[in-house]
Amino acid sequence: MRVNGHDRTAEPDRAMSALLATPCPADRDAWWRLVASAKAAGLDEDVIRTWSANGPNFNDRDFGDTYRSLNAEGGYTERTLFQAARAAGWRDDQRRAASADLQAAAAAAKPAASAPEQSTLSIDIANRAWSRYAPATAAQSYIKSKLGQPDGLRVTGDGALAVPLFTLDGELVAVQTIGAAKRFLKDTRPGQFPDACFVVGGPLPDAGVIYITEGIGQGWSAHQATRLPAAVAFGVGRIAGVAAALRERFPQVQLVLVADVGKENQMAAIAHEISGAWIEPPASLGRNGDINDLHQRDGLQAVAELLAKPKKVASRYKLLTPADLGALEPIHWRIKRVMPKSGIGSIYGASTAGKSFIALDLAGACSRGVDWHGYKTHACPVTYIAAEGEAGVAQRVQAYEQSHGSLPNTFRAVTTALDILSQADRIDLVQAIRAAGQIEGIVIFDTLNRAAPGIDENDSADMGDVVTALKWLQSEIGGLVLVIHHTGKDASRGPRGHSSLFAALDFGLEVRRDGDRRNWINRKTRDGEDGKEHPFRLKVVDVGIDEDGDPLTSCVIEQEEDPAKALRAVKLPSGGNQRIVWDALGEMLRQPAALFAAGAPSDLPAGRPALRLEDAAAKLRGRLPEVEPKRQKERINEAITGLINRGALVLREGWIWCA
Repeated sequence: MRVNGHDRTAEPDRAMSALLATPCPADRDAWWRLVASAKAAGLDEDVIRTWSANGPNFNDRDFGDTYRSLNAEGGYTERTLFQAARAAGWRDDQRRAASADLQAAAAAAKPAASAPEQSTLSIDIANRAWSRYAPATAAQSYIKSKLGQPDGLRVTGDGALAVPLFTLDGELVAVQTIGAAKRFLKDTRPGQFPDACFVVGGPLPDAGVIYITEGIGQGWSAHQATRLPAAVAFGVGRIAGVAAALRERFPQVQLVLVADVGKENQMAAIAHEISGAWIEPPASLGRNGDINDLHQRDGLQAVAELLAKPKKVASRYKLLTPADLGALEPIHWRIKRVMPKSGIGSIYGASTAGKSFIALDLAGACSRGVDWHGYKTHACPVTYIAAEGEAGVAQRVQAYEQSHGSLPNTFRAVTTALDILSQADRIDLVQAIRAAGQIEGIVIFDTLNRAAPGIDENDSADMGDVVTALKWLQSEIGGLVLVIHHTGKDASRGPRGHSSLFAALDFGLEVRRDGDRRNWINRKTRDGEDGKEHPFRLKVVDVGIDEDGDPLTSCVIEQEEDPAKALRAVKLPSGGNQRIVWDALGEMLRQPAALFAAGAPSDLPAGRPALRLEDAAAKLRGRLPEVEPKRQKERINEAITGLINRGALVLREGWIWCA
């Protein structure tokens, strides 16, 4: 019977058999002709959709629009379908198996409230198809062309190679056919099973090496060259998922990704994620060349030699032996045991403590390469950001040069206002420092409050932004970035504001003042001398005359004598009560109260600790073990008088100190 010129007596099974045997073409016009012919042959939409989904350019919406646009007057008959099928090697005796396969696939494609999960359909369809395929032999064309092995593979009715995808639990979930093109059977979608792969040379071991390849050709070559297993991922887009699953299942195995030419960076990134390695084939193989191409060109020995040299991502964590630790370079100092060569630092203290003068004194010593307060320095460029004003820093530099000699040209000052939280300001500053050759030195911001105007120092977010800006500057110019900062109401809590600043510091120096007595204390330095006090005073220096004829002055740092050194320099008594009193006085003179003694005579040497005589005598009572209590005061006075007479102690206006 013919309807509108078309034969409607053709058997649906025969048409299904022909359609299944015909590869879905990539060319849209050729595909459209076959779709029109299949519709004319009486096949329904779901059957034709299932076949079309095997094509490389399938789009479900486009299919629906195309199918609905076709009608019986389109000019194509079932003959077009059968001609194409015969050209692809189809024979009529295939129709029963083909019909069962396509009917099952079409039924799976129809939406239904009671339909099983898509993954279950995928598994079912894969197993149905796999059961009909014959075992592959070494004579199969693709295996032969790739110098491969038929183990575990089958051949479809049209002679294409069928490669199964199994989950790591051994369940068949998808099938790839390799003929004129590579494609997965409809609804056997491996994307639902990230761990699905085919293993050449299995089973997979719990230790040793597993290669991961994009295609089966590379898997064959890797296994034949090493006798080790290779997991075939079926496409570069699936390698990451397969690698992650293998890493989780086999944590002790070394996973080696086998890249194609041009995909080395992609493999290196995946290898980094799974703590694995990767192989890069020779570039001479050409774009997308792989180790199977190397196998065919240069032989298995060349493949084995390449696989023996995998590349590895350097581990972030290296476990060092004692010998490794001994070979490490020691810490590099800018000021020996006080200030490191690089990092972020701060000089902080209360207002008028002398922070800026200490900073300039430190900067001058480092730019000149001379000792600073008894500590060795290593010369470097210094850039001083004088955000507090150019007039003040100019006079301070003049005073410093009058006292210590000229500063080198590697000491530079910036008096233009800036904001370190402004990216534009930071970039401009970095460019200026680089242009002047001032990198890898010290950059000092005086003060943080002026260099980051408007921040809430107690806010963690604001202070976090400051730390980030300082770290960025340090990474761009190297060396040490140092900020001058204030303490809060409670000086014992360190720099003012949120604690994140102090936590981020590599170096922290506190400047303290009690009346006219000042000292600096190293509060934070890795492997440095934390907590040691260094007394100093500010010496006034005339630097010129102002417009009214009055003197212009500034100050410089003068190091004062270390109290401990003063005690050690005195000629000690040999024994008896004088020695006992001398040792006890030494303990008292080392206390902070002695160093910051209020009301001491004006001729007390700078930095020298002192005690009121009556206070010292009272604290000494009971210290002479051989003297009865009622004679203690008399013998203590005699011992102190003896120490004064021998020149060990000085007595002035009721105060005593070391000579």
